[in-house]
Amino acid sequence: MGSYSDGVPLRMRLDGYEIDVLEAEDIEEQPMRDLWVRSVEFLDKVLREGGCVAVHCAQGVSRSASTCLAYLMIREGLSLEAAFRRVFTARDFIRPNPGFWQQLRDLETSLFGKSAGVSNDQDAAGQALLRLDEELRSVQIGHLVQKETVADLRRPNGR
Repeated sequence: MGSYSDGVPLRMRLDGYEIDVLEAEDIEEQPMRDLWVRSVEFLDKVLREGGCVAVHCAQGVSRSASTCLAYLMIREGLSLEAAFRRVFTARDFIRPNPGFWQQLRDLETSLFGKSAGVSNDQDAAGQALLRLDEELRSVQIGHLVQKETVADLRRPNGR
């Protein structure tokens, strides 16, 4: 761990704080659901005991944002769009990677029976939501094309 300009190591500054490290990589293939469940339990415990929480990752864009979104969906019963809008209001450059976004869509379906999708609001949050869904569709199409190409390569004479 690093230190601040006054030379006090971060480890000493955090003495007395309760910390939970998720050990998640910001890659599409990273399974997050179990980590989100663990985070919800940890955050609930800290808040119940009157503590404060800070959820962070390297850039505050994907892992931490996804964890906050999952918390709001699980604990406050918010749809993914409502949770996204709340977090976006506080930090307007969140951008869960496509794998996390798909897992959040799946979480929404498991919690509420379906994914609510995105409203047609054209505000900044609505545009960001639409970009995330479009990026997810692009990645899914790319994966389908890749699978078809691999299947073609495996066929003798490409047939």
